[in-house]
Parts: sequence; structure tokens; C-alpha cells
Amino acid sequence: MTVVLCSKCESLINVIYETKPNAEICFSAEVQNIGWLGIGFNILDNSKLPNIMDMADFYIANFQETGSQLTVIDDAWGEQIPFGGVPSLDITVGGQDNVIPSSFKSEQANGFTRFSFCRKLATGDAKDHDIVLGEDIFLLAAFGSSQSFQDPNGYHGGNKDFVSVSFVNTTSF
Repeated sequence: MTVVLCSKCESLINVIYETKPNAEICFSAEVQNIGWLGIGFNILDNSKLPNIMDMADFYIANFQETGSQLTVIDDAWGEQIPFGGVPSLDITVGGQDNVIPSSFKSEQANGFTRFSFCRKLATGDAKDHDIVLGEDIFLLAAFGSSQSFQDPNGYHGGNKDFVSVSFVNTTSF
């Protein structure tokens, strides 16, 4: 299933997801931009709307250099992020890295940045949001012009969006 975000950004962000029979969900994200790219999740609570990044769960692809296949994906948590600030890595705030290592792929080619990964629907990590099939959750997406979201010059500015989604079981399609 595909979700398109960022209609008011410099480029659209396409997020594709697929559920797996072993209680995993896999995501692929793509944007026409060379730089970091991330998606995230937050509980559906309108009180979060002034700062949708607060208490959000993020997965962000960072490239060591343009076009490099040497990439890391950061499992991060947004807590009390100031304007222009960045989420903290889960492992630095008492959480765990919940990306399934063998699932991660990335590339930067032909003006596009792409990455994919899988995680458990319920990770058991206090710094992740469980994804419950059939229940609404905010899906967040953003991208920046630097290779790392932690680069001070890499702020996404207006290149961010969020939408309420209800992930469904795709194994039955």
C-alpha cells in the first residue's frame, strides 16, 4: 500500500508499506532529493498538533557521503524537541534500535534518495510506538539537503508532512 505525503514540499515523499506474517511491517520511502530521509509515527492525539514531532518514533536514513551505500538508519525518539532541533537516538534515551538489521537497504541515485526497513508491529520498546493494524496513527515524513539529519545545515524546513493512516494487513492481498 502506498501513502503520498508532502504535497506542499519541494518534492513528494512516497511511503510504501507491507505487513509480514511474522508480526513485522516493512516500509520503503522515496523522495526526489539527495540527502537524509525519514519517516515516523505518533499516536493520534490532536493535542500534539502544535509539535507533531514531540514523543514521535522516527526511522531516518543517513548517508556517509552522497551516493554512498554506506548508510545508517537511526531509530530515534522525539521528546521536547526545540524548533530546529533533532530527535535523539533511541539507544541514548533508554530505548533500543528496533530496525531488523537484514531488512535495511538504501540508495541515492538519479536525484532520488530511497530506503527501506522492517520492524516488529509491537517492539516492546518504550521509545517506539506500536503499530496496531486497523487503528489510526500519524505517519510523519521529512527530508533534508544534508546527508545526516544531525547536521546543523540539514534542517528539513518546510520539507515535512504528516497524515493520519490506518495500516492494514497486506498479507491477504
